[in-house]
Amino acid sequence: MHETFKGRIFLKINTSDEHPLLKEIESQNSQPLEVNAICDKIFALYVEEFFKVTNKQYFIFLVKFVTLFRECINNFRKSEDPNLDYTQNETSDNVPDLCNEFITEFMENNDNFGLDPNEVIETIQHFCYWLYENKFTSSRLTLLG
Repeated sequence: MHETFKGRIFLKINTSDEHPLLKEIESQNSQPLEVNAICDKIFALYVEEFFKVTNKQYFIFLVKFVTLFRECINNFRKSEDPNLDYTQNETSDNVPDLCNEFITEFMENNDNFGLDPNEVIETIQHFCYWLYENKFTSSRLTLLG
């Protein structure tokens, strides 16, 4: 995925091995996180938790989704520390607030990065519900129809 989209995203890293989220996933140790944990740790926990209950094809989709959502967040939010991405330095409390931008500005402007838009929307809903249920956000995602 890194090589495919390097010109559009992943501007600060040269190889996928350098990606902060992938490093966080590799270091995940199945320990419960505090509610004020940083986004990258929470995102890695989400990936780890659902690795155990999904098939390989869906797991690959899930990693792509989380990675793209992370990149979107870092596109729209800036860290107080200029040496770190927002997701490396901030909690996930405001993550659900960026769902519309993720779909309309980030995904649609990039041909959904080859992902099924309906599946992305369902996964956003699940991810935000999971964040809320685990007390990593106080925001509830609401769909308007």
